Amino acid sequence: MASASVDLLGEILDSSGSRPRFQRGVTNYPAIDDPADLITNQELRTIYTPNGADQIDIGTLQQDQSVIAYVDIEEMLSKHFAVLGSTGVGKSSGVSLLINEILKSRPSLRIFLLDVHNEYGRCFGERSIVLNPRNLKLPFWLFNFEEIVDVLFAGRPGVPEELDILAEVIPIAKGIYTQYQHADRVGLKRVDPKSVGFTADTPVPYRLVDMISLIDERMGKLENRSSRIVYHKLISRIETVRNDPR
Repeated sequence: MASASVDLLGEILDSSGSRPRFQRGVTNYPAIDDPADLITNQELRTIYTPNGADQIDIGTLQQDQSVIAYVDIEEMLSKHFAVLGSTGVGKSSGVSLLINEILKSRPSLRIFLLDVHNEYGRCFGERSIVLNPRNLKLPFWLFNFEEIVDVLFAGRPGVPEELDILAEVIPIAKGIYTQYQHADRVGLKRVDPKSVGFTADTPVPYRLVDMISLIDERMGKLENRSSRIVYHKLISRIETVRNDPR
């Protein structure tokens, strides 16, 4: 069973003719040696009584199981908050409870949950769409330059000569796609990357076939055949990734 500890600092206002209510903060501070009294069941109910309609029930108080603990959804979601605790105390269960109760109250709310330890896949039933490495399709053009290099070289350090070629042709391939994505691709006019303002890290779509074509074009202009091996290797790397079903 999960439990959470909450320390409240405030006071109960008992105005004549009105229902007692809890107010955060202190108007009159106690003096040294003032007596301290144990809080009563009625005072706990006053503190945890919902103030509005947008409340969720997250369980009962540990010190008094007859008092229901409520959380104000708007107050919680509009601020930063953390669920803390040592291993095994029920942090994941507590988060699952919070999200499920929030979704019951606000079914149209969209929540993006990063589940790095695969703990929540079965917690939300049909309310959730679970993305994992088997069903997530991420366009390669979303990768920045460092990430695409990591893919092409399988996590190994990139070859400097090949990296220079990539840094040159990727912005041009992006410019080609942007300018001609709805036009006939035959006889394309090459785009100056400086004129469109793209870099190798700009998140703009481009096609691998255009990138290979650009590399092949540069290779064909080389007079020294021994220099072409760098271009051949780079094209081979790109083709390998292009044909990889992952």
